[in-house]
Amino acid sequence: MRKFLILLLASGLVLSACGNGGRRAARDAAIAEAGGNPLIPTERRGMFSKPEEVDTSVLIGSISELRIERTLSGAIVHVTGVADRQGAYRAELRPEDPDLLATDGVLSFAFRVRYPADPTPIGSTATRTVYEAFSLSSGTLQNVRTIRVTGARNSMQANRR
Repeated sequence: MRKFLILLLASGLVLSACGNGGRRAARDAAIAEAGGNPLIPTERRGMFSKPEEVDTSVLIGSISELRIERTLSGAIVHVTGVADRQGAYRAELRPEDPDLLATDGVLSFAFRVRYPADPTPIGSTATRTVYEAFSLSSGTLQNVRTIRVTGARNSMQANRR
């Protein structure tokens, strides 16, 4: 009886491995035909992966201060802005050119924030003030004469000295 069970389990394991070879070979042939690497899986999403995040940021209401602080390795751009309502979060100075290349000597940023989905009060200016900074290397600053930061209603620029 013991030999029969071992034989039955072994044959079940062997037979369960059969049948995938044809599908796997067809898939590998299709990947090779498409020019892809069969060792690198095509884009697959796992069970616990998060969906792509949608950008819900908007330009901050207005820019109130722009300051450039020199450092040994380049500069830090400090910006103060006033949001349209309270609750602004995830502030970001987003470069207009992702490669940080200056256009005609001007490096431009957009000051963006996100707001809660639920309405929030407007509140005083002090409760809506948002601070953000961006570090630039000296290599990035080589061709930059002016740094400009844009909000929804205004923009400010500072010249390098």
